[in-house]
Amino acid sequence: MGQGFASIPLGPDIVTALQRGLPHFKSAEGLEQVLLDAAKLEGNSWQVFTLTLPDVLERGFRAITVSAGWRIAARSGNQVIAADIYTGDTLQRVHPFPLEAGAPRLACIRRNEEISKMLDTIQQLSNPPAPSYIHILLLPGLVTDALWIKPQDPSAGEGTVVPFNTMVEGLRERNYYDQTSFLQRVQPLARKFERFRREPLSIEEQFAELGIKQKDRLSVRRAQGKQDPNK
Repeated sequence: MGQGFASIPLGPDIVTALQRGLPHFKSAEGLEQVLLDAAKLEGNSWQVFTLTLPDVLERGFRAITVSAGWRIAARSGNQVIAADIYTGDTLQRVHPFPLEAGAPRLACIRRNEEISKMLDTIQQLSNPPAPSYIHILLLPGLVTDALWIKPQDPSAGEGTVVPFNTMVEGLRERNYYDQTSFLQRVQPLARKFERFRREPLSIEEQFAELGIKQKDRLSVRRAQGKQDPNK
């Protein structure tokens, strides 16, 4: 990763959420300390923002007003691990462990190829023209994850988007897109998915129309809420 990127320190409430949550995730076994150590260092955590299908089609990046949470990630040898911590609209609960309303919570542990691709892409970023933050941008309705490079000074112009995991045709991973051109490339697929919501097509018929290969269909089901990816 080049110079010119600023880090936002993790708040103590985020670190506490990580510490409290890790014992409840078997998928973190063996790498718990790797995540805890990563949370103490700059450059291993990023704010997460989300664009929904309506956002993509209507307000675009103006729809992003608050962060959805944080992602902490690190490598250990040939393994990668990431923790996603939600901070918005969390509800009070007793099980599987107590959580106050509104408190940050560890939502999931990821140890898949997408995290490896994310870390690789961050390492290969070029220097930004102005001091900038690196955020994680998720488009769950389009099975697309990207880096959102946003200038610290709003007067420096709009941000840049660098996809690291996508199945959107015409959107290349590790390419740099300004926010406008990024939206233009993902909007055609977003319109199709929005049409599928209104028309009585089966999920398999949708896949066929979109040309999604069989091996990629589970990822789409998960992103569209057809199956819980953490089960």
